[in-house]
Amino acid sequence: MSKWSETLQENTLQHVFYGAVMKDESHNFGIFTELDGKVIIKGIKKDGGIMPVASDETIASFDSISEMINAGWVMD
Repeated sequence: MSKWSETLQENTLQHVFYGAVMKDESHNFGIFTELDGKVIIKGIKKDGGIMPVASDETIASFDSISEMINAGWVMD
């Protein structure tokens, strides 16, 4: 069972977008991207300035947005 509210999970499912800042249940953060039909969570560059910028590091990969949410990732 996710620690995130049903509202937050549904909001993520309906409104997630390329470049969205994501968080997981362990308080890790990443950037939402998609590549070749996969959902990819990229790391955040440490020196990105005020706005978060995706790094080359892949933190997580999923077959769908629903799978990503079930794994504990939602929009921050």
